[in-house]
Amino acid sequence: MTGQLIPMPVDDPLSTVWLKTNDIGNAERLVRLSKGLLRWVPDLASWVAYDGKRWSVRDGERIATGYAHEVARHIDREQIALRKIAESPDALEAAFGFEVPPDVAKERVIALGKWAVKSGDASRTSAMLMQARSLLTAQLDEFDRDKLAFNTQNWTLRFVKGADGSWTVKPSPHDPADMIMQIANVEYDPRADYPKWRERVELIQPDGDQRDFLQQRYGYFLTGLISEQKWFIDQGRGGDGKSVTNMAIGNLMGDYYRHAGIETFLEGGTKSGSDHSSDLARLQGDIRFVSADEPKAQSTWNSSRLKQVTGGTITCRAMRKEEIEYVARWKLVIEVNPLPKVSNDDDGFWRRVHLTPWSYQFDKGQAKARPMEELLAELAAESSGILNWMIAGACKWLQTRRLPMAAAADLALTNYRQSASAIGAWLIDRADRRDKDAVTKASVLYADFKAYCEQLGIEKPPSQTAFGNKLSAEQIYGKKDGAGNIVRLGIKLMPDGIGGGLGATSEASAPPPAAAAVPPISGAWAVEDGDDLP
Repeated sequence: MTGQLIPMPVDDPLSTVWLKTNDIGNAERLVRLSKGLLRWVPDLASWVAYDGKRWSVRDGERIATGYAHEVARHIDREQIALRKIAESPDALEAAFGFEVPPDVAKERVIALGKWAVKSGDASRTSAMLMQARSLLTAQLDEFDRDKLAFNTQNWTLRFVKGADGSWTVKPSPHDPADMIMQIANVEYDPRADYPKWRERVELIQPDGDQRDFLQQRYGYFLTGLISEQKWFIDQGRGGDGKSVTNMAIGNLMGDYYRHAGIETFLEGGTKSGSDHSSDLARLQGDIRFVSADEPKAQSTWNSSRLKQVTGGTITCRAMRKEEIEYVARWKLVIEVNPLPKVSNDDDGFWRRVHLTPWSYQFDKGQAKARPMEELLAELAAESSGILNWMIAGACKWLQTRRLPMAAAADLALTNYRQSASAIGAWLIDRADRRDKDAVTKASVLYADFKAYCEQLGIEKPPSQTAFGNKLSAEQIYGKKDGAGNIVRLGIKLMPDGIGGGLGATSEASAPPPAAAAVPPISGAWAVEDGDDLP
């Protein structure tokens, strides 16, 4: 919004003539004059005002103050309007519906004139706004309730499901009753094309499956839904187009986008706990896409924090504010070159990770390797078309509510997990844990694990003690059988080395042949990922 105030319909000045000439009376005048377009939100400790397109926090204080100034001017109009009829008993009764002696009306004219002057004082303006808070209170959770609404500069879009089961968007005019706080930096034009964006995406992601995933991912970002319970790693070697792509999407999404400090999602780092908490506090509300800076080499993911922000309840505190709790609507993308280390490689961590490889690299001498600002401006010119591309991806995603997994991404994630933890990868790829009555010798399990490590080219696999400790941590407990052998309960080996296989014997499944290729770990992340996952 610009510096202009909302056009404010002026009530008949005579309708407020008899309101009290004190701060409460002025607060009641403010309520009438603001016409339902002003709210006090205690959770934000801020005024929020409707600016014609959305409820604005940024402009709320300024607009509220403008309304208070208008009240002072309105009181002056009250005394002018009353003075015109103060001499006529008939006119007074016609105006108010009851008998008003002319001398009472004249006294009121004088009182209103004096009060109009006083009401313009800063102390009276502040007091008026303070008294009006309780009359105009709205709770934060009354705003942005529709997770399938996306507010653009010219329309509010809603994703709707048709009678045939397909999804589309329905544009509607901006409406204060929608209680939407956010607005994107784009206009909706269903006819807009995106030739430069299309050319760029096809260049930097030549794999059609990868492009399909990215279109659905960015479309998913248009919604406030978090059912995927995933965060996203974009990995490349630099000069690969991922940063400009994410920046272009972030610029388009406007208020729905935020940038966060990478330390918030890493162990250790330079930020204190309070800084991390403050960073998370500013991501409360209807934020839908968050990106973070590239982490330094040898960084380690904060596994518990990443689980928390992908469907868990976030507890945090802004600077000098009370503690708050919320469930994030935002989807996190972190760009990396070298992949950070993983301190906790349990299934709860890995099922939330989606790793997208960006393998293309621009040659600095190529014409396409232009300054970022120039390229972003060019893409911004196609923002309406890019929005249409995202909408198509969102409708596709809404049909299944499952992001597709391209083979390249599956392989990249498999390799990452194997390099991060051979034991964790082995558990996914070789262990069948569905039969709670299964019993397998610990020595057989470790022999299979060592052979698995040879496949992966790991020269020094974890020791048998470390292997056993990991199994115990996964609640695969050990005991001695009747012959004195240590066995593990609730686990047996896959017969073919492929996660999800059946029919392995519990006594001694053969380890995979050393020359065999490790298959991609695909089934491990194909389970239903509901809100109740750890």
